[in-house]
Amino acid sequence: MIHFIWDAKNELHIGEHGITPAEAEYVVRQARPPYPREHGDNKYLVRGPTADGRLIQVIYVALQDSTEADYSQMDLMMVESADSFYVIHARPLTAREKNALKRRRKRR
Repeated sequence: MIHFIWDAKNELHIGEHGITPAEAEYVVRQARPPYPREHGDNKYLVRGPTADGRLIQVIYVALQDSTEADYSQMDLMMVESADSFYVIHARPLTAREKNALKRRRKRR
């Protein structure tokens, strides 16, 4: 099972873009090929709809690869899980990105 690690830093950052942790988690969990895609430096990118259909992008890393996580705020049992991930960025898609995603889905 995938575990997402949230601290004040990543919750605040995605909140500035109008994204909730639940929305980010949903999009990552529902990802279908070609996502997740590698995004350099052990980062992964997913684009897709939230439960209410809003199209967003989420970038995350395996917790052990995160340089931004604040371990003092975390449940240490979750930190030890090999399936723990840290969301480093999430935002709504631009109009251009939405159109590209819709075209990609139609081709499948």
